[in-house]
Amino acid sequence: MIQLRPARSTDQSIIKQIIRNAGINPLSLDWHRFVLAEDEGQVVGIGQVKPHGDGSRELASIAVISERRGQGIARKIIEHLLEKETGAVYLTCRNQLEPFYTRFGFRRIEREEMPPYFRRIIRLANLFLPLMRDTRISVMVNDKLQITNEQMTKSQMTNPQLPITKRTLLAVYAHPDDELSAGGTLAHYARLGYGTHLICATRGEVGEAPADLKGFQSIADMRSDELQCACNILGLDSVSFLGYRDSGMPGSPDNHHPESLVAAPVDEVARKVAGYIRRLKPNVVVTFDPIGGYRHPDHIAIHTATVAAFRLAGDASIDLEGLAPHAPDRLYFSTFPRGFLRTAVRLLKLIGQDPKHFGKNKDIDLTSLVNVDFPIHARVRITDVLDQKTRATACHSSQIPSMGGTLARMFQRLLANEETFMRAVPATPPAHLERDLFEGIAI
Repeated sequence: MIQLRPARSTDQSIIKQIIRNAGINPLSLDWHRFVLAEDEGQVVGIGQVKPHGDGSRELASIAVISERRGQGIARKIIEHLLEKETGAVYLTCRNQLEPFYTRFGFRRIEREEMPPYFRRIIRLANLFLPLMRDTRISVMVNDKLQITNEQMTKSQMTNPQLPITKRTLLAVYAHPDDELSAGGTLAHYARLGYGTHLICATRGEVGEAPADLKGFQSIADMRSDELQCACNILGLDSVSFLGYRDSGMPGSPDNHHPESLVAAPVDEVARKVAGYIRRLKPNVVVTFDPIGGYRHPDHIAIHTATVAAFRLAGDASIDLEGLAPHAPDRLYFSTFPRGFLRTAVRLLKLIGQDPKHFGKNKDIDLTSLVNVDFPIHARVRITDVLDQKTRATACHSSQIPSMGGTLARMFQRLLANEETFMRAVPATPPAHLERDLFEGIAI
């Protein structure tokens, strides 16, 4: 089992050896700053955050011994180091490593945004770039304070006077990759500076298992990592899991697993969601429509629980771990126009595909969905964050096939510019089509 600890003076030689074997910069190896990962007494990985003269701080010297790479050790070290930081943290890396560091909230920056130390590094790197085929040096920064379930302090969770300081959106879904239903909307409001949070009921244990788990112990671990990658790209402030197990599609034996989401009492799930509503104090909550998009049992279960939680959170007579009541202003269901779906069904038939057996696992019956028509009350334009949503989608590589076919690319273009929602609370339909889920909401 991996244990993390501060380096000791006796670790200097092993630190230098791992650095040398990894072929990374051997400078600034002050052992006092290092964190070591140990497994049964063996040092298997190292890392540090080092300060520079211009006041910047750099995540550096992340290295894992060759026989233990791909097992999540670097991730543990990085997360541990970042937990202790309160300001911006920078790093330099080869451009091929950008997707890896994006998973931890880092983003690539241009020269004008770099502290002086990193401008000098890039200036020196440019001298050698002609020798480095297909490679460039990137500077990245993590400057977004992320409040996770584990990091939120007890006083923050229970303080009844905790103020609402900005507009906040909470999305509640069932599995990793479900957040993409409102991914553009989440990224859009995150870019505007609004609070954006996600609750995920399961870790997707029954998802498609690729042949190569890339060093992860399980499909659940892999999908959780993919979700963190996507949410970092979308710019979310926090991701929290409810701890239930993926129930699988209708008729699956996984429906009957005692820890599955569909086996849990609705009131139990609702109280958990309501607790998060009271902690995070969202103005707007979004979840699935009543049939969960395509009748997935977990989608329907989390929809039902979220609707109940929306009411519970604002009920002062309900005690939820001492948390002060909070009544959000609006509840929306992410849905999509059925006209589009009817067109898709016709096109699939024209090209010889069966719309009753759609999707990667051929377990979605599109024909059963075309006549279940939910009204569209809001359309959020997401053209400003299309690149973010595309990159976030790519994080879920174990579940989502590349959009390679002509039909798939056409559908992607049709759905690219906006995301659509049905407004459930307030129940009275708006007088006009909403373009902003927060329209008229004051802080």
